[in-house]
Amino acid sequence: MTLEVIPKPLENTRSVIEFENIGNRITGESADGVTLICGECGSILVEKLNRNQIRNIVIRCPSCKSYNNVP
Repeated sequence: MTLEVIPKPLENTRSVIEFENIGNRITGESADGVTLICGECGSILVEKLNRNQIRNIVIRCPSCKSYNNVP
């Protein structure tokens, strides 16, 4: 699923995951888990994670630094 790019959230309004290094991602073990892709550059941010484990957060892409909404 390609995520929607949003402006940087105001401080203390959303939980934001920020990776330290390019290529970092959240990886699960669910064979039917979701893959979440940066809406700006196409980098994989999450793969094989159960959809119920990740919601209502923002992920900052380590490659292009855009903020991606995870509804």
